[in-house]
This record gives sequence, C-alpha cells and structure tokens, in this order.
Amino acid sequence: MADKLLFNLIDSGLRFYTEDSQQVVEFVSQQLAHYAKHHTEWRDKYVFLNPHHYTRNLVEDNELLEMIVIVWGPGQGSRVHDHANSNCWMAVLSGSVVESHYRPSQDGVPYMPGEEQPNDDGNIASAELVQVNQRKGSVGDVLHIHDRIALHAVHNASDTEMAVTLHIYSPPIRVVKVFDVEAQTAIIRTPGFYSVHGRPTGKQ
Repeated sequence: MADKLLFNLIDSGLRFYTEDSQQVVEFVSQQLAHYAKHHTEWRDKYVFLNPHHYTRNLVEDNELLEMIVIVWGPGQGSRVHDHANSNCWMAVLSGSVVESHYRPSQDGVPYMPGEEQPNDDGNIASAELVQVNQRKGSVGDVLHIHDRIALHAVHNASDTEMAVTLHIYSPPIRVVKVFDVEAQTAIIRTPGFYSVHGRPTGKQ
C-alpha cells in the first residue's frame, strides 16, 4: 500500500536527517506533496465523516512519528492549539483548508511547556493571542508548523464540501494545549482517534 510505503520513507528520512533541520522539513514536504497529487487509496480506508466535528484517523505510528488523516466536514474546524514542540506537516488530499497563525501580543511566548499549573476550573492562564497570518491550502499543498513558528487553527474553507488532510507529527503528540483566544486561557487535551488503521474506534 502506498500509505505504508510513504510512512516507511518518511521514517527513514527522519532518522537520516538532523532533527528540526530545514532539510528534513523539505524532505517530508516533498514526499507528502507527491503522495497528495498521485494517490487516492486513502478515500476507501480513512475517510470517516462526522456531522458534528472533524475526525482524526490514525494511519500508522511508531516512537518517531505518527501519520493521521483528518476529515473536515463542511465548515468544520479546530480551535487554536499547539503541537507540544513537535513538527507538524499537513498535506491537502481533497478540498481546501485555511490555516490561521496566532502569536502572543507581547514579548515572550504564551506558555512554557510543562511549567503551567491548571486553575481550579482546569484552565491554564495564557497570554493574549493575536492572529498574525493566514494561508490557504489546496490539493497537493503542504503546510509545515512548529510551536516556535506559531500556534494555529485549521478549518475547512468550504461550507458545502468536505476537505481531507494528511498529517505527519514528529515526534507523536500525546497531549496538546487548546486555547480560548477571548478568555486567554488554555486547557490540556489528550488527542483521540475516530479510527485506527481503517477501523472505527467507536469514540466520538
């Protein structure tokens, strides 16, 4: 299967190149772009549409990376979130998405990983965030993000058609911080999967 070959190829590249180097960013981006433009078998195995929210569908993972297909229903999107200092690549397989970048409005960063303590309500104080950039991705486009670049939010650019994106996270993300821009707070979440290896998990 092309998806397994892609995973193995990216895994080999990540082990060969220096972590977080520009070479590895470009290498993974090139592999994802080629896959997005030339392969469609993902349609039959990883496309699970939920009318209420986007779905995260695990393709493959190991200790170095995870590969996930995300299906965005019409108008669906994510909240502003971080990537736990992992590299994230997002290739557009179908439709189009809009990615918005957010940064603190003052010097410093909105949080230092591992140093925050939740309040009694479970929230974490956050610096004020402002949107600093927005870009659109269409089929074949690959967008890369890391916490040192920005936090981000992603949403389907269409209110009538679904969008599908393929994500590489390295290393795999076990917890994320989800930000409420207006309240200037964040909560810690453990990402789950709607399906694993093409089989629904039963989790909504």
